[in-house]
Amino acid sequence: MKAEALSTGKLLLIFKQLIMKNLYTTLLLSLFSLSISAQCNHPDFDALLAIYNSLDGPNWVFNGGWVEGAAGTDCEPCDWDYVNCNTQNRVKSVSFSNIGLKGFIPSEVGDLEFLESISFNFSDLSGSTIPDEIYNLTNLKRLSIRDSDVEGTISPLIGNLTQLEELDFAQNELEGSIPSEIGNLTKLKEFFANQNDLTGTIPASLKNCSQMEWVELTFNKLTGVAIDDLGGLENAVEFDIGYNEIVGSLPEAFGNFIDLRYLGLNSNNFSGCIPNSYVKLCGQPVNFSENSELSNENFENFCDTYEGSCMPVGTFNYAPLAIELVNTIAIDQLLLNGALENVSFNIIDINGRILQRGVIQGNGIPLDFDSKGMFFINMTTENQMCTKKFMKK
Repeated sequence: MKAEALSTGKLLLIFKQLIMKNLYTTLLLSLFSLSISAQCNHPDFDALLAIYNSLDGPNWVFNGGWVEGAAGTDCEPCDWDYVNCNTQNRVKSVSFSNIGLKGFIPSEVGDLEFLESISFNFSDLSGSTIPDEIYNLTNLKRLSIRDSDVEGTISPLIGNLTQLEELDFAQNELEGSIPSEIGNLTKLKEFFANQNDLTGTIPASLKNCSQMEWVELTFNKLTGVAIDDLGGLENAVEFDIGYNEIVGSLPEAFGNFIDLRYLGLNSNNFSGCIPNSYVKLCGQPVNFSENSELSNENFENFCDTYEGSCMPVGTFNYAPLAIELVNTIAIDQLLLNGALENVSFNIIDINGRILQRGVIQGNGIPLDFDSKGMFFINMTTENQMCTKKFMKK
């Protein structure tokens, strides 16, 4: 028993010595870091060193300058890999992509006050969240944390980044709702948050982002679109909210997205009839398939037959124009059976670009564009509509 007690005592002594040694080592490292900071007086040095230490800098694919900075032998971060500086020698951008980042984004990132662009793409940030301090970077134009397994929510503090033009949080583990403060980002052109676990509705404030060109929110758990007036987003070229759980009717305002290259509404729970405004999108890539409660899940079929339209058929003849034209569409060629008063029209090409618009006059429609090929003419009155195809030689 005495031998056991002595053995246990020795073990405790050894353990105590190890603890003291670790504390001593930690203290030395802390003093070493303080010493380096004292040697290097660049105003952005400490924040960059915190990024290096928090994201496993020694094991990055390339870490030129960072290693030397951590050792105190290179105090000019403007020459380091992934770093660019402005004319005042302050850090303007830090761009990491698929270089082996692992760990967490430190709060010190918020000290890079002149930063305009930062990305942490294709990294291993699992278990970590986006630090609130990143939203202090009011000069940011680009913020990208793509495919990095970051968790948590999109903070309402996102509204502080009023200069932001590109926001990319795609392919992470973010949850919660899209904050209404995103509407403060009036310069935003690209917003990617696809493949997360976002819930709730797409906020009405999004319409304030009048310069928006690209929205991708696919593969989330969104349940609604809080906006029917999307007037501010009419310049969007791609708007994709497919593969969610959105319920209700199709927003009529989507029909005003005449510059679209793609409108994705597929694989949701939309229901009801197809808004009349969608006629203006005929000839463009629109997908609202896999919405079993919609009156017509096939957009091409809707454009050909108007089956499922919210508007009664009325008196227009829906047969396509089986003629070839040169310069003018005559009234009799339009094959309209109803009255011709206040019939507005637009002509679009197969890419959805509007080439001509106006009101049909008694002598027909003189074509004022030189393009040749197949086109669509959309004609509407207050309670009727139709689209016809025609060829121009």
